[in-house]
Amino acid sequence: MSQVADYLLRPLVNESPWIVNSTIEAISRVRNAKIAAHEDLWFVTGDVQSFYTNVPVLETIALIENIAKDKQWPSWKVRMIRSGLTAVMSHNCFSFQE
Repeated sequence: MSQVADYLLRPLVNESPWIVNSTIEAISRVRNAKIAAHEDLWFVTGDVQSFYTNVPVLETIALIENIAKDKQWPSWKVRMIRSGLTAVMSHNCFSFQE
């Protein structure tokens, strides 16, 4: 289900220039950016895989659902995303240090 959600949400990620898929992509974008020498530059990163357990799941799912509705996605697609993300985030099993 996480792969289905990824597939359905990929268009939102692809149209968001502030989201990158990897460190390599981030470095490439910075390397190719035209930045004046006198400008202050802040480079802030976050690894979603490392802190996703602290993300407020229900609020995040509602936010994603609202974005999809604002984009006027079909209602079946919005429902599928909501159901899929709820299932994945509610039944995610992992272990840490045994």
